[in-house]
Amino acid sequence: MDLRNYFNLVRKWLWLVVLCSVVAGAAAFFISRQQVRIYQSTATVFINQARSSTARADYTDIITSERIARTYAAMLQDWPTLQQAALDLGYMGGLNELQQTYNVAVTVTPVRDTQLVQLSVQSNNPTVAAQLANILPDVFMRMNRTRQEQRFADTREELQGELAASEADLEKTEQAFNQLPATTENSNERDRLERLVTRYQTTYNTLSKSLEDLRLAEAQTTDNIVLTTPAQPAPSPIRPRVLFNTLLAALVGALLGLGVAFLIEYLDDTIKTPDQVRDLTGLATLGGVVKL
Repeated sequence: MDLRNYFNLVRKWLWLVVLCSVVAGAAAFFISRQQVRIYQSTATVFINQARSSTARADYTDIITSERIARTYAAMLQDWPTLQQAALDLGYMGGLNELQQTYNVAVTVTPVRDTQLVQLSVQSNNPTVAAQLANILPDVFMRMNRTRQEQRFADTREELQGELAASEADLEKTEQAFNQLPATTENSNERDRLERLVTRYQTTYNTLSKSLEDLRLAEAQTTDNIVLTTPAQPAPSPIRPRVLFNTLLAALVGALLGLGVAFLIEYLDDTIKTPDQVRDLTGLATLGGVVKL
């Protein structure tokens, strides 16, 4: 079959191709229009990794920054974080209520070779999507800080207890020293109390420095999550893509109609034209019978 025959076939069955295209396109348009519109809002989050004081640790921090970003990306979309974010937004039913009411879905993707992550929220309500994307980093930062503070809680409480006891001993000894009369008979006692005051003062200063060092270490080992680019409510939905779906369905319908036409022609083994007689027998046509 040469190109002219193909062209004639398409022209013959053009009505079927157009019909299939129109029906498929109309069906896709109707179905797409009935689907729930989904909006997406995206926020960019910077993970400010805690730095160590040594050069080796700094180098290690740089090497592991992407791993930390991937870890935090997974934790940002975990149930505890999403549950707390839903509660902070005022949904007493938590994440279940938020998902059932607004079809919420959260995706967090690390940006390659950076300490940035893209936090995307999809919902049938563009405002809710933007609100959730913007509140999640703050919720995660608070929860992460609480987890890291618990690592130092026992040591901090122990130091605070020792510091309070040392302060009490120091005040008691100073009071006794100040109340002791400055006489020759009390010189030995005054020397003893003075040594005690000095020792308690040294202990108090040491404990105070240890507590301050602990607080500094706690601050230095706490990673910070910063919302660098807030999410905005999307002006148009990402799904359904009505025009795209309609055009794609119309194209598929046209191809389907064309395929049906070729199938019909392939299965039809009747002879209808003198050219077909010549092609099949190799003989010239002497005449024909016209159907009136």
